[in-house]
Amino acid sequence: MGQQNAINNEGENMDKAKMNELIKLVIFDMDGTIFDTERLGVQKWIQAFTELGIPAPEKVLYDKIGLSGKDARVKMQEEAGVDFDYDVVKKLKQKLTKGHIADKGTPKKEGFEELMEFLQKNKIQTALATSRSKENTMFYLEHAGEDMQKLFNTIITGDMIERGKPNPDIFLKAAAMLGVPAENALVVEDSINGIKAANAADMRSVMIPDLVQPDDEMKKSTTMGRNLFDVIDVVSRTNGIKRGKVSTESSLPNGKPKPVLGDE
Repeated sequence: MGQQNAINNEGENMDKAKMNELIKLVIFDMDGTIFDTERLGVQKWIQAFTELGIPAPEKVLYDKIGLSGKDARVKMQEEAGVDFDYDVVKKLKQKLTKGHIADKGTPKKEGFEELMEFLQKNKIQTALATSRSKENTMFYLEHAGEDMQKLFNTIITGDMIERGKPNPDIFLKAAAMLGVPAENALVVEDSINGIKAANAADMRSVMIPDLVQPDDEMKKSTTMGRNLFDVIDVVSRTNGIKRGKVSTESSLPNGKPKPVLGDE
């Protein structure tokens, strides 16, 4: 299915033949998409390498963004150009990152609360689909604010699937958990690997680049956004929702159902 660079703008009077184009589920990546944590992660990887006296393979740190932990390990060990114990460096990196977040909290991206309030108001389901482990995902959510988990109808983490991004498995599982066809799902991502996964799942997507910028070919396969406010515009135009003023004082997570954490 080709991605939509021209968003459906036919208003509320869509005929039944076009109902399958409605967005009924928005699937979010986590790092770099709803949380401003990609930059922090790269900084802590570099700090960990430095503290251990190992040259930091900075290019690989950017290239692995969006990959599962397993695939990131392979990429780091194959392309780093230096011999190092991945587990030792990663353990220190995680300690440094968690220490920072425990102290300062998980920083949310601009427009996140307004977008979630808009989706809740319009009864559009939400899923979180992240390459991180369940343990790390819960840690980030817990330090992002009270009841953050309740904002998502389901949460799928990297250790719940066999194949990580750029394979489509994580997005397909999220949609299946909520009974939503792929054509009614919209993926919101910051990474190239994430957009490739959305395309492989035959899902529409919005890319909001963070640390890594897409090339022209990638831009043709997705809808480009500047921030999460743009996702409100995409959903409004696609679903024929008349935009009202979005409150800057979020009432979330009032009334949001408890999330289903995939298959235990």
